[in-house]
Amino acid sequence: MLVFFVRRLIQAAVVLLVVFTITFAMVRLAPGGPFAGERVVAAEILAAQEKAYGLDASILSQYGRALGLLLRGDLGPSYVYEGRSVNDLIGDAFPISLIIGFAGFAIALLIGLPLGVLAAVRKNTALDHLASGGAMLGICLPSFVLGPILALIFGIRLNWFNASGWYDASDWFLPALTLGLFYAAYIARLARAGMLEVLSLDYIRTARAKGLAESVVVGKHALRRAILPVASFLGPAFAGLISGSIVIERVFQIPGLGYHFVGAAMNRDYYLAQGTVVFYALLIVLLNLVVDLVHAALDPRIREKGGLQS
Repeated sequence: MLVFFVRRLIQAAVVLLVVFTITFAMVRLAPGGPFAGERVVAAEILAAQEKAYGLDASILSQYGRALGLLLRGDLGPSYVYEGRSVNDLIGDAFPISLIIGFAGFAIALLIGLPLGVLAAVRKNTALDHLASGGAMLGICLPSFVLGPILALIFGIRLNWFNASGWYDASDWFLPALTLGLFYAAYIARLARAGMLEVLSLDYIRTARAKGLAESVVVGKHALRRAILPVASFLGPAFAGLISGSIVIERVFQIPGLGYHFVGAAMNRDYYLAQGTVVFYALLIVLLNLVVDLVHAALDPRIREKGGLQS
């Protein structure tokens, strides 16, 4: 276990360094700059602004400064939000994205897992066909299409929720539902496939031959092993729910981390763009580590091998 953790920490450090370097290069190679706007600014003022933020130095010097700040846990200053650091902006915005991500995660599990299990247990019935068709529709329908549809129906026509904005406690529901339905479709298909595979194994037939109730066979003996593909998918899914809110937050005009990320890309706010990408990458690395631990807890074969699969 210790070797596993050390190996994964080294891998995480390398991944974060590569992500940071690529992001640093891409945001600076993009046309325009943080102080290039529609208004014509005097050359002296522009030079003073660039000097104040160190943009007059060479690329290598800027990279070294940004990397040094990152190693100290400082993501740097924001060019657009004067007087505020990227750490402050992420600290204010990420809880909103986290609420939407957790809610979408819960919706995906509560809908997808039971639907997939029921479809497998009732194989080739109307329920199976309905669940499989709904899952396929959910996969094919992008969230940026589903979001406006839900906003139109529940926000504008029925007036049950706010169509956009972050004003009251119910404003998380529509963006979370938009994200959750998309991932519920994947979870349903994985759960169905895993359950069908497990239900065909010998020990399940033995359990049924002993006269155990079908609910015991499915819930106690089959489900634990059948959800292994789902458990492997949950880490990337949760990371996708958090990072996928980039588009959804724009659709619903929610001031989360994704909203700042899009704004940083449009305004060439170098440090804010770098900081959000590195933060997302760190989040994904940590979630994948958690998934490995959960996978090991669910599958004794991995523990018997003396380590976890990376």
